[in-house]
Amino acid sequence: MLNSGLSSHFTPLKSDFVDYELLKSPQEVKTAAHTIHLVGQGAVFIDHIMLIKGKKVKKTLRIHLVYHLPRLTVRLLSLGTFLQQGLSVYGNTSRISLLANSKIEVSEQ
Repeated sequence: MLNSGLSSHFTPLKSDFVDYELLKSPQEVKTAAHTIHLVGQGAVFIDHIMLIKGKKVKKTLRIHLVYHLPRLTVRLLSLGTFLQQGLSVYGNTSRISLLANSKIEVSEQ
């Protein structure tokens, strides 16, 4: 899920990581309802399907720095982090696309 209110990317699943580092001590994160703990960080791959010239093409995007928050119920991607990394974001009611140097990196319906 892409979220404009996040400062970082998060996943509840350790199995999402292709590169993982356990934090020396868990760090508290306050949500609207609870306090939960970051336990690790690293990089993840996101596989996605893009429509290029009428053909479906599988693409993979590597995202680093992603935090491991086991008590989350969904994966969360930070819109602000993507923008700070130089990506542009375009969307409408049916699609959102992330672009780097005018090249589509991720496009989902």
